[in-house]
Amino acid sequence: MKFAFLGADSQTPALAEQMIRSDEHSLGAFFEAGQQQERLENICGFSQSPHWESLIDDPAIDAIVVATLPPDDAHRPELREEQLRKLARGSAPLMIAHPACDALAAYELEMVRRESGVLLVPFAPDWRRPAFEACAELIRTPPEWLGDVEQIVWERRLSDRSRNSVLSHFSQDAALVQRLQGDITKISATSTGVDNESLALANVNVALTGDFPALVRWTVQPADASSAQITLWGEHGKVVLHMPAAPRPWRLEIDGETSLPRQWPEWNEPRDQLEMFTGAVAGKPIPATWLDACRTLELNDTLLRSLKRGRAMRIGNESEAETEIRNFKGVMAAGGCVLVLLVLLVILLGALADGVMSGFRTQDTYTFDTDSGRNGSASAAPEVRTFGQSLWRLWLVIPFVLFLAMQLLRFVIREPRKEEASAPSSARSPPLE
Repeated sequence: MKFAFLGADSQTPALAEQMIRSDEHSLGAFFEAGQQQERLENICGFSQSPHWESLIDDPAIDAIVVATLPPDDAHRPELREEQLRKLARGSAPLMIAHPACDALAAYELEMVRRESGVLLVPFAPDWRRPAFEACAELIRTPPEWLGDVEQIVWERRLSDRSRNSVLSHFSQDAALVQRLQGDITKISATSTGVDNESLALANVNVALTGDFPALVRWTVQPADASSAQITLWGEHGKVVLHMPAAPRPWRLEIDGETSLPRQWPEWNEPRDQLEMFTGAVAGKPIPATWLDACRTLELNDTLLRSLKRGRAMRIGNESEAETEIRNFKGVMAAGGCVLVLLVLLVILLGALADGVMSGFRTQDTYTFDTDSGRNGSASAAPEVRTFGQSLWRLWLVIPFVLFLAMQLLRFVIREPRKEEASAPSSARSPPLE
């Protein structure tokens, strides 16, 4: 399978090296590599291509990898969103680094995907780590020494705690939380300095609840190197999953009557991403569908709303204050519409009355008799205007009548069966394996 890169982030060079080493895959072109351009040119042996529009329906390219925007280009997300819209209307499947855009643009891409039928596969580092399956197994079937898991504490240590970095990691981790536990329905975010959004996100503490018994807490902590730690608090013990930065291996530390901590060998993330994507092209299940990615991006918006308002927010729902404001606006808009309709009704009734009554009015016409005198004489003769001649006065009523007549079409045209609002069960992401 021949790939092409659109954009480049810190993970892109390793993925390119894996393609070069592979016998099944190759890299055909890359575009807009930014700071990774020189490194990619050294790996691939060819220069960066100039125009990314050539990727659209290029028969020589089998798949396209879309990277996240680098920090220096984070101020222009509209460009990446437009690129994704155009590529999603093509035929080549897309492997898109998560998160690639905001929730609104992601849902728009989902509609485009349904129309075009193109395959959109989101991916992020560590989504298929075997360590998560070990944690999921402890949650599903907790041993006696651990007991039922009541709290999950996710500590994300970041060297870069900027707004985009925090939201990106939260979106990636929230996708794993939903795979471990279930759908998240409520978010409560707290921090210091909420008036400054960037400062608040640098020390944010998020509580996640949903269709699962355990409370999940996600926190951001300062660190010299990015890493993470997950602690499962049970009734009788705890389990800690240490997730250091590469190349150090992940380690599961068990506090209970068990053996030594469990470790996993070095994880080849690029190879796993390629295996996941080629499997998705072949029809195999994937960790997260594009619709799942849309839902996690919606969590970002809910987090920011909760942080701003200082209260718990339900996913996809508005706060009471926002509901009251919308209700007030709705009442005012309805009142304005009623007033406009009353004025229009008066005009229509006036035009209708004038059109009907004008057919019964008489109008005096004068004829001159030039034979009776020098200057002639004038005589009046009544002229009756027919209803047909006055029909033009009803021009204001005709569009209104046609509009009402069109409403009768609903009794003639059969209403199609409504599609299910949710994605089919086959499109949902499978459990961790």
